[in-house]
Amino acid sequence: MFPYTTVVYFFQMTSIPSPHGMWSARPDVRSLIKIIAENGGVMLMSLYPISDAYRSDVNNILQEEWHCPPLISRGRIIDTTILPGFLFIENDTIAGIVTYNIENAECEIITLNSFKENRGIGTMLVNAVLEAARKNGCERLWLITTNDDINAIRFYQKKGFDLVAAHINAIEISRRLKPEIPLIGMDDIPIKHELEFEIKL
Repeated sequence: MFPYTTVVYFFQMTSIPSPHGMWSARPDVRSLIKIIAENGGVMLMSLYPISDAYRSDVNNILQEEWHCPPLISRGRIIDTTILPGFLFIENDTIAGIVTYNIENAECEIITLNSFKENRGIGTMLVNAVLEAARKNGCERLWLITTNDDINAIRFYQKKGFDLVAAHINAIEISRRLKPEIPLIGMDDIPIKHELEFEIKL
């Protein structure tokens, strides 16, 4: 299968400041420049739909990162081993994964991982799902995160998602289905609630 997007860069850094002494490029372009520069100016980046060729690697990574399958969202048991999604490949290494599920004209982001932070990888993966949702006639793109994941809460709001619901103590139901969900999460915050974000399409 051909990649969704393939970009080969041969890049030489030059210092061209704007009149205000700052780079004039957009933040996503600056992130791209940073990635290229850190890789010696030559690199191959591809955004692939998840295919059978990568499915085993994806399943292993999701098991390590999310302890799934199963994954629990709004009291539903989700088999992540069969979900569609996209991979960000950087120099033959998986640098990011997003999985999603389309049902009833709604597209839900199930998992999102960027293994190299502040590179714009997460943004590119979310944008790929956004495009897939629109092509499939979805009315909204949505997701669930937990109250402890401050980084995700910040990230999704910056990407245009609105907080539309706080499902208080919903993790109690999730733990009945998946007891290994920990009691304490990031920054020692108790994991209790599900927060629902969406973009209307």
